[in-house]
Amino acid sequence: MERRLTDHAAADVAPTWSPDGRRLAFLSNREGAWAVHLLDVKSGQVQKLIAAGDAYPEPLSERMDWIP
Repeated sequence: MERRLTDHAAADVAPTWSPDGRRLAFLSNREGAWAVHLLDVKSGQVQKLIAAGDAYPEPLSERMDWIP
């Protein structure tokens, strides 16, 4: 079953699951500039991890991966 995990007016793109399936990292322009955000799926809590600014001129074509 599919369900929406983010509900923000900004663009949330390039999602990637953590290896344990508990978190989802994604790019978003929630504060007017691109940043990597982390969603705790259980709590619904979202935190900004790192500002990316203009580093993603074409965010819809980006892909992120977890590094152990």
